[in-house]
Amino acid sequence: MTSELSLYGPILDTFDDGFEPFEEVRTHSEKSYRKSMDLVFKKRSTGRLTSVEVKVSDWRRALRQAALNTSYCHYNYVAVTHNVANRVDVEAFRELGVGILGIKKGECKVIIRPRLSLPLKRDKNAVLRQVQRPRRKAHGKGKGLL
Repeated sequence: MTSELSLYGPILDTFDDGFEPFEEVRTHSEKSYRKSMDLVFKKRSTGRLTSVEVKVSDWRRALRQAALNTSYCHYNYVAVTHNVANRVDVEAFRELGVGILGIKKGECKVIIRPRLSLPLKRDKNAVLRQVQRPRRKAHGKGKGLL
């Protein structure tokens, strides 16, 4: 059975060397509400942030999470197995401006590109404070998503 963690490698490989990757980046939008984004990538040249919510099967939950991430990051994706990617409601993703990454046999493919979001300054800054230093370097050449 596929685990969320097993999908991370192909996602990391997809982003090129122009990005700094971070795992489990916490968000704090309200005192009582706390969540973390599975993966966040900071583009070195622009400082723009990209989030990726990774799910093995529950794409609806991942879409809700990615939609919330639009107040934190400029680009937002849901990553799922290729089989699940073929069953999602594509129009819901387009409406919310969230992209889809499909993963099959260790390869990550962009199914839908996300729309540029304009994160709230205070929320984006909360994420930026956590990603000042890379905790994990991407491996592989990467294909460059944005």
